[in-house]
Amino acid sequence: MSKARLNSAALLLHLLVLMYGVAYAAESAGAVIDKTSPPTFQRLFSVHLQLKTVPPDYVAEKRPPALSNSNAAIKFAKLANETWFNEEVTCVRQSPDGRMVAVGGYIRKTSLLGKMPRRVYGSKIHLLDTVARKEVITFETAPVAERTREEKGGSKILDSMFLSNSRFLVAVTNSKLFLWDTQRGEVLSELLFDRAISKAALEYGKSAGQDYLAVISEKHKWVFQIVGL
Repeated sequence: MSKARLNSAALLLHLLVLMYGVAYAAESAGAVIDKTSPPTFQRLFSVHLQLKTVPPDYVAEKRPPALSNSNAAIKFAKLANETWFNEEVTCVRQSPDGRMVAVGGYIRKTSLLGKMPRRVYGSKIHLLDTVARKEVITFETAPVAERTREEKGGSKILDSMFLSNSRFLVAVTNSKLFLWDTQRGEVLSELLFDRAISKAALEYGKSAGQDYLAVISEKHKWVFQIVGL
């Protein structure tokens, strides 16, 4: 082996020993070195929904009226629009300042394999910025797949609501209740109902300085405290 190759091999071995020493020192000091996971944001707060079995008397706040399914802002949503894979708008709500719009989409996927057509469903929320005139983020409420055993109802989005100047977004489907952080793009709470619901409206109110969210269906009312808001 030439002298130049020997020098290159020695340099490479020195670098590997140095890197191992740094990793060993970090682990010895109690540091956790994750070689596979991408970096994540540090969680700055913990906001979540907590069911109240004995809800307080809260004062419900007035919310902006629902927008029609033909509202002009919907054109900014990236809705599925194919013959066998399409999306129906089921809910359109705007933020109190009118800038943000949440569009609930009910997705149908049809497969023609086999003797009979087979259809599966899913849903998502499209968050739109009407000033920037574009969709800024999408939240999945149900994958396009067969319904799981835990889901008592379907995946259609029945209502949604912005909280805290559009920082948070709530949505309710036939089976679940969601709370998202719109700035960080993450789900903070995802709760399953113990029964299927076909219609529901969301309501927000305050009592003794605490924030409450209610899901009002035809035959039942659930009240949750929004902890950490």
